[in-house]
Amino acid sequence: MGTEIKGMGGKGVVMEGEGEMVMERVKILQVKTGLEVKSGTVMMKGGEIKGMGTGYGVIMEGGTVTMMDKVGISGVGMGVDAKSGTLKMMGNSTIIFTGDYGVKVGSGVASAILTDVKIRGMGKGYGVIMEGGTVTMDGVWISNVGMGVEVKSGTVMMKRGKIEFTSGDRGYGYGVKVGSGVESAILTDVKIRGMGKGYGVIMEGGTVEMDGVWIEGVSEGVEVKSGTVMMKRGKIEFTSGDRGYGYGVKVGSGVESAILTDVKIRGMGKGYGVIMEGGTVEMMGDSRITFAGGDRGNGNYGVGVGVSGGAVTMMGTRIVGTSGGTGTGVYATGTGKMLMSGVWIEGGGKGVEVSGSGMLEMMGDSTIIFTGGDRGYGVGVEVSGGAVTMMGTKIVGSGKGKGMYGVQMTGDGTMV
Repeated sequence: MGTEIKGMGGKGVVMEGEGEMVMERVKILQVKTGLEVKSGTVMMKGGEIKGMGTGYGVIMEGGTVTMMDKVGISGVGMGVDAKSGTLKMMGNSTIIFTGDYGVKVGSGVASAILTDVKIRGMGKGYGVIMEGGTVTMDGVWISNVGMGVEVKSGTVMMKRGKIEFTSGDRGYGYGVKVGSGVESAILTDVKIRGMGKGYGVIMEGGTVEMDGVWIEGVSEGVEVKSGTVMMKRGKIEFTSGDRGYGYGVKVGSGVESAILTDVKIRGMGKGYGVIMEGGTVEMMGDSRITFAGGDRGNGNYGVGVGVSGGAVTMMGTRIVGTSGGTGTGVYATGTGKMLMSGVWIEGGGKGVEVSGSGMLEMMGDSTIIFTGGDRGYGVGVEVSGGAVTMMGTKIVGSGKGKGMYGVQMTGDGTMV
């Protein structure tokens, strides 16, 4: 049987010296702060810290803290507040918090390593919030939080993880947010799940690499406002949320580049598979976009890919409509530029629509299969502006749209 420290508030254990402290199976109960470390080295093996519903589990202002072998922190407002020093937490340890965050890593922290750790909130707050340093998470499960991981600065690596978030107390939530001060974020084999709305990943800067990331139960899959993003072997399933529409990937005008390889995007009724407003996007490999008709998008129908700016290259991508001939496969407007090679578009009432001053080149045995659906007609390619070049492309009508409009030219568009 280990040692038990029981208070009526106050602090359980304070480490101020330069020495070393080892606690095995120590229980710290009914305190405002379980463990406070200002310097030195503290190792906690097993045991628990249980607060009074508010306060902190651990506060670090320096030194090194290692928690292992099923350390449990519960009954606290904030789990671990690491302002400086080095933090290690591992071995099936858990944090259950009621307030703002599970783990906070301040700008003065050299590194924080979380391995096989469970962090659970009460439907709000942050699982992990990072303001600097280097954070490595392996096998971390974050659940019942408003915001999963927010990285404001520094470098973060997360693999074999799971993030389950709610709408929080702000009406929306997100799985991962990468701020403009971040150097890099690497997510590998991570599952992000919302409750039907909110964002899977929000990126405001830096470089983000995602490999094997699965996002579901969100209204906005990945929003890239700035920086560079690379995603491969991924899956995004999005809903219409409470705003009436959603999207799989949105690339803003401040983005340097976005590369999607072997990524599957599936809409659940409304919105866009991919929205492109600027920057450069490359989509290749066994990538697939599945969209439904819905009631939002181009002409109140769903859109597979919507381009209003920037440059998009798609190679071997499949864009498939699932609502019996409604919706548009590719909608290019504004100043956007698109190059498609070996692309397969089917299931929409319109295969491709080009307007504005945009440019579209389609080649390399690409195929458009369209159907009229409930509107009684369909269009393979509709051009009302911009410039379209098609080489080696097949356009096939089916259903009510068969033989109606393979290519329809209106306005001042140009087609070769």
